Amino acid sequence: MKFEVSLGNNYWSTQRTMRAFVKDILVPYFIQMIRELRLPETQFCLWIIDCWSVHKSEEFRTWMKVHYPWILLCFVPGGCTSLFQPLDVGIQRTLKHAIKRAAHRDVVAEATALIAEDDDGSESDSELIETHSNPALLKLDTSLPTLRNRCVQWIVDAFHACNKKELVLKAWEHCAVGDFNCSQTSLTSPAALTALRELPTTDPDLYRELIGQKQPTETVVEEELFADDEEVKGYCDESDIPVDVLITHVTTGGVAALPDGFQIDDEGNLCRNSAAEDPELVVEASDLPVAVRRPKRAAKAPRPYGGDAMWEH
Repeated sequence: MKFEVSLGNNYWSTQRTMRAFVKDILVPYFIQMIRELRLPETQFCLWIIDCWSVHKSEEFRTWMKVHYPWILLCFVPGGCTSLFQPLDVGIQRTLKHAIKRAAHRDVVAEATALIAEDDDGSESDSELIETHSNPALLKLDTSLPTLRNRCVQWIVDAFHACNKKELVLKAWEHCAVGDFNCSQTSLTSPAALTALRELPTTDPDLYRELIGQKQPTETVVEEELFADDEEVKGYCDESDIPVDVLITHVTTGGVAALPDGFQIDDEGNLCRNSAAEDPELVVEASDLPVAVRRPKRAAKAPRPYGGDAMWEH
């Protein structure tokens, strides 16, 4: 694994970082795939990319054409990445969820360790009771050095979560417009080949644009760097949702029934559907059957938990 410092004040792509990405990641990957698939060395490759200003700038497009003419740039129209960019359609949701779970795991481990330190008698009884009753008094380490070191494992976990053939293939398949999608099966189907052969007569303007050698002018609608929440569908799945459950939901397009104990909320997010998950639900002890009422018992110290058990209630 290689990390390269962007030396910028934000995470936005620049001419330098994009060129480094192409040389160090994209080109080696394309070459490796060409060799594995035993394709000719003259094979062209297609790079689907969004309309960020650096991506579609004349400077970057000219640099690509001069140094890598065999890599064809295909820009996803502005506002359409959630429909026609495989990463947005099928990968990002799983990637972000895996990172969130990994970060949550570290927070739980740190908080549990802090509580254990308090329980060893280093604080007075009054301070101990106050800390346990008010979680806000727990001071978590959110310094940049700590987050920098932890994020490496977050990225590794996210990579393993997304590095699944079925998930990647479905991401391409779910990029659909009309009767066609971006999957290999659809793009090489007889119907798609027929549509290409008939394109000079069915849409001559598009045909001339496709076979032309001239780079398009910068009239492409640029992607919003930060869009209003009301305009963009952003998923926020609960961090206790197992990654495998989310992947099943994503790869089936939400068609397959969810496992028992899970549901989709009004915003389209996955969540658990047990009564214990409803913060507004109030159940009086008198309403519970006698068999489930908890009898009085001797108080015991809480047992630290970790691993998969920390996601369960």
